[in-house]
Amino acid sequence: MKLQLIPVFELEYSHPRIKFPTSPFTDEEYGNYLDQVYKSNGFIDKFQPVAQGFYLYPVLQTTEKNLLKILKDAIQKNKNSLKGGFALCDVTNGINPILTHRCCSDFNDVDSWINLAEHKSEGFWIGHSMQCCKIDNDQIQFIEEEEEGLEDIYVSFPEFQNAVLQLKQELPKIREYILIVADKYQLDLSKVHQLLKFTLIDQSNT
Repeated sequence: MKLQLIPVFELEYSHPRIKFPTSPFTDEEYGNYLDQVYKSNGFIDKFQPVAQGFYLYPVLQTTEKNLLKILKDAIQKNKNSLKGGFALCDVTNGINPILTHRCCSDFNDVDSWINLAEHKSEGFWIGHSMQCCKIDNDQIQFIEEEEEGLEDIYVSFPEFQNAVLQLKQELPKIREYILIVADKYQLDLSKVHQLLKFTLIDQSNT
């Protein structure tokens, strides 16, 4: 298993004139619904999800026009973080998310992933429902604490460390991309910098 930790946007938009698909609905129906919602809220380009059925959007694959809209909305709402987080994916054969951020988490929780890679498993937080982690024999066990019936997730600890190292190398690229767009469209850079605290991490190896 080859792992990658992908920074992804999670968008929370709706529109009163766009009807939510009737349950049960397919991934295609839900994706079409979201496309209509995003367009009605002013997004120009179509978003490409990290994987089918996961409506999370890789930051570096987000178009300039869509990124501009995300930044403007975050600034207008006086946010201290962009909405999203990180998707731990098995990329051995395509991109298959196996663990993603959850409710009440955002990009500022990047430290949880980094601390885990440094054997600091206490306080692992990627949102609700809560998880705890155990590292044993070069393997990480992600244990569901609040959701019954969900199986624990096991991944290679060395592979996880490599994924975190790759993430740390990617964060400066994200920062550069966002600042280029913000400067080009004359956004308030002081407020944009507030949204980019998650990119200011120690770039040393784990």
